Amino acid sequence: WYLFFTELADGDTGLGVSLLGMNLILQILLLPLYLLLFAGQAVGVDIGHVLRSIGLFFVAPAIAVAVARQLLGARRIGLLQSNVSRFHLKTAALVVVIVAMFASQGDVVLDNPAVILKLLAPMVAFFVLAFLAAVTVGRWWSLPHDQTALLVFTTTSRNSEASLAIAATAFASPLVSLTVVAGPIIELPLLVLMVRFLLGLRNDQQSDSEVLV
Repeated sequence: WYLFFTELADGDTGLGVSLLGMNLILQILLLPLYLLLFAGQAVGVDIGHVLRSIGLFFVAPAIAVAVARQLLGARRIGLLQSNVSRFHLKTAALVVVIVAMFASQGDVVLDNPAVILKLLAPMVAFFVLAFLAAVTVGRWWSLPHDQTALLVFTTTSRNSEASLAIAATAFASPLVSLTVVAGPIIELPLLVLMVRFLLGLRNDQQSDSEVLV
């Protein structure tokens, strides 16, 4: 859903889509380093389970969309988008995903509220530091607003489906699924704040440019 927030912040969503595959490949390639860093030792991971998760949550939807476009045709899809706002469609899809995630682990979330509190500080620190780093790099490279916004949300994005499959096979604990599912409770409000900050920074930059002109 980082593309959804990229669009809200007027970021370059087209470029963001092209980076999805790269991000996923990098996460998998860096997996041994992450496990060594966080676990402190070699941890066995069922690669087959990880690949099944990726196929279910990434490959299958991509194939379904391609087939739907072929069957319906671009004209019918365009008619649907003209009758129903694309923003509303994406919002509804995001709500369905979030509801499904919480429904799958609802009992575990309600039974372990202390875990969510423990996640609060490190997750807030991660998003704050990642946001500041991305904005700093964007200004350093003189990136336009749309690319800076994309950099922010690409940097802070987490592929929950892939990370859940990896964590569930590497660490045998029922709380693994909880931490992945409970993450959005903290993440979503922070993403909304980042959208507001980015739009505010853009407006300030535009105001400064108008004053200089």
